[in-house]
Amino acid sequence: MMRILILVLLLFVVACASSGGSKGEADRKAAETNASLGQAYMERGQYEVALDKLKRAVANDKTYAPAHTLLAIL
Repeated sequence: MMRILILVLLLFVVACASSGGSKGEADRKAAETNASLGQAYMERGQYEVALDKLKRAVANDKTYAPAHTLLAIL
């Protein structure tokens, strides 16, 4: 019984520790997606929507250079 309790606690601790790094990856992916959408809207001439998407991309990841570049072009 004690072994099962220790195993469950160990699995819980490992699961909690491994979920910490995914937020940065999710933010980068969101920035990439919004920047791509912003570029597509720019190509279609929908500049207001493009601006909104590019601002969201920068808000998601301030270090994602392509979003800043597209904002400068817009």
